[in-house]
Amino acid sequence: MLRDYGETLLKTNSGSTVQICTKPQPSGEVIFERMYVCLSGCKSGFKAGCRPLIGLDGAFLKTIFGGQILSAVGQDANHHVYVIAWAVVEVENFENWKWFLELLHEDLGDYKTHGWNFISDMQKGLLPAMKAVMPNVGHRFCVWHLWRNFNKQWKDLELRGLLWECARATTFQEFKVHKDPKNASAQATATAQATTTDTATASASASATATATPNATTTATATANANITINSAPIGQASEIDPSQPICSEPEDSQKFTEVTGEPATRPAKLPTRRRSPPTTPSTALDPMKGASSATASRFTNFLKFVPTPGFKHPRKK
Repeated sequence: MLRDYGETLLKTNSGSTVQICTKPQPSGEVIFERMYVCLSGCKSGFKAGCRPLIGLDGAFLKTIFGGQILSAVGQDANHHVYVIAWAVVEVENFENWKWFLELLHEDLGDYKTHGWNFISDMQKGLLPAMKAVMPNVGHRFCVWHLWRNFNKQWKDLELRGLLWECARATTFQEFKVHKDPKNASAQATATAQATTTDTATASASASATATATPNATTTATATANANITINSAPIGQASEIDPSQPICSEPEDSQKFTEVTGEPATRPAKLPTRRRSPPTTPSTALDPMKGASSATASRFTNFLKFVPTPGFKHPRKK
């Protein structure tokens, strides 16, 4: 049945690769060992329109026969998983990974010519198999698997956040900043302190220059207002009114006020007090059940009418 499945794949998908391996038994029978499948459409589609990045992973088969499945996937233009090839093996080890990578290399072509790169977890036997089949190929570990292994030993949310920040860094300097945030914060603090010191020095120099050369206009204004006494009080304290002081701050304005009104420009001895009207009281009483539904109003009315009998017992609280 399994051979018929493989022959059907080859007939319906010309150019595909299907390889089935068996183990001979002393009785003359053979049993299944492993199987590799790479369809022609998946192979050509990956070469034509996908990124040159291949993800390798293995997973257990939860069936009555058991075993493990090895897969090679890519990513298409829509950021979806694109299956390239897969294999069913008894166990995940160096021999099976080497066999799978050799067949994959034959189907996709030379990794140096096409510039293939690989990403995976630290699978059993995968790293030495990769070095044996495709030495010096671009190979990196998946951050998600690194984070899961990291989370088993360190539960700190801050450390897990730093791991993802380091993974997202696009430059070496940015990676160093996220890798050691204490040194980065110390450097930022030192830079801020230096900037603050320079700013304070510049402000002190400017203030000293302004004090040494006062403005002539300010001096003249202070001299002109020297004969006028202003009764001021600190904020929050009441200040008394001096009736002898003129209403206007300038003598010319006081003279004009006298010519127009015929009265001296002096302040009144007493200011008229303001009277506040008492707060208005609502003419109608507020209805506590205004806006409530009829059912709520009915329940509230029945509750007010309720009179407990002498034998009435309140329900116990659970």
